[in-house]
Amino acid sequence: MFAKKIKTTIGSDRRIILYVPDIPLGEVEIIIIGEQRQDIQHDEILTQLPRRKLGKISGTLRREEFYTDAR
Repeated sequence: MFAKKIKTTIGSDRRIILYVPDIPLGEVEIIIIGEQRQDIQHDEILTQLPRRKLGKISGTLRREEFYTDAR
């Protein structure tokens, strides 16, 4: 068994042409690995975010309430 790694780009015609003169004749198996990208419309971005209802906001928080050395 042998392995050969070839990196290429798929063009607009969606074709890949391989020329491999150093591989012996016979049956081979080709595996295509790529990163899956999703094209999300800008109006669908907010629908993709998880929604959580945590209750009412009782007031605002100041920096002094978080850090004791901020006074």
